Amino acid sequence: MSPAFAANLVPRLEFLAQALVRREPGCPHCGGRGLETLARKYALVRVRRCGACALVFTDPIYRSRLGSLYDRLYAGEGSTTELPGPERLAALVAAGFAGSDKDFAAPIARLREVARGPRLLEIGSSWGYFLHQARAAGFEPTGIEIGARRAEYGRAQLGVRIVPGWEALAGERFDAVFTSHVLEHFTDFSGVLARIRELLAPGGALVVEVPHFEWPAQARLSLSRIGAVHPLGFSGEFFARNLPRHGLRLAGFFERWEDLPGRPLPAPCGENLICLAERPAA
Repeated sequence: MSPAFAANLVPRLEFLAQALVRREPGCPHCGGRGLETLARKYALVRVRRCGACALVFTDPIYRSRLGSLYDRLYAGEGSTTELPGPERLAALVAAGFAGSDKDFAAPIARLREVARGPRLLEIGSSWGYFLHQARAAGFEPTGIEIGARRAEYGRAQLGVRIVPGWEALAGERFDAVFTSHVLEHFTDFSGVLARIRELLAPGGALVVEVPHFEWPAQARLSLSRIGAVHPLGFSGEFFARNLPRHGLRLAGFFERWEDLPGRPLPAPCGENLICLAERPAA
């Protein structure tokens, strides 16, 4: 049993208990009630798709009653949630995170191509490893992170700006918004795309990376990646439908960072989905 699996056992058990007594009243993005059941997990949990917006989600969506999930109960693989000690951190910083599981050189290089200016917002910053690398590349980065322990570590040890929520950014505008393997953790996705649009300056770029939920072509893989700590599943159809509804123009889907922005796919494929969009300048 891996350390991450052991740490996540409590959320999984609580999730199954909730599945015995609770159901979602509607889609966590648009509130739609026209829901299709795609499959079941663990016999109790329904995996549902909204007919109005195409979001896939677990029913129920797990909401911990045992304290902050991302501070106390959840453990990601690698160093996402594990805070490095002083020697390990010093080695990572000295190497610019090169060769580590948190080397973001490729996404940052692509962000430099699509961002019209240095102001960069990351949604879901953990302990600031991406923000540190983005700052070294010339960006003026800010992060949002709900896990208080990791956010404080990033502020104290890396000197990066991390705020606890959208409200702290009122009135600010960014040249690019970036988020990688974070949106699938949201329990309430209503208003998220609208907030992103408001935070983007006209002409600003949005770059999203999420696990690719494709049904039925990749049904088995997709089902394995949705559950207690990943309650949402995103397809290309979801972004194609909903970005324009929130004033954002879809620029393309990509499987590899090196293909962005000039070589979009005809349709999303692969395990991960990279989506590029922009807030029109006019």
